[in-house]
Amino acid sequence: MGDHTEARRHTERMLASYVAPVHRSHTIRFQYDQGVLARGILTRILWLQGFADQAMRLAQSNAEGARATGHAISLCYALAPAACPVAFWIGDLSVAEHSVAMLLEHSDKHALPVWQAWGRSLNGYC
Repeated sequence: MGDHTEARRHTERMLASYVAPVHRSHTIRFQYDQGVLARGILTRILWLQGFADQAMRLAQSNAEGARATGHAISLCYALAPAACPVAFWIGDLSVAEHSVAMLLEHSDKHALPVWQAWGRSLNGYC
């Protein structure tokens, strides 16, 4: 609703107490790793608040963390609405191109057509 300060506070509080479950049943239930999802949202909040460097660092570390989980859709979520656009907005085209390429490759490998379409759309900016 536009209250980025409050959104950031709630998201950071959630992340501070978040403990990734040992079993991946939460990923099946919610489709995404909830920590990856929250950090993706926080990335965009940081950008909107004017903290571009923090947003970029969080976006990149979130994508790396999502890749380490081995959960295909979580990595796509870390890339498409967070890491890719933030890299474009900052003007770091090499990081943007790398992130988009990773999204395209990963979504193709795992047959995720929605994320593949999002990747092709983002690729139009490269």
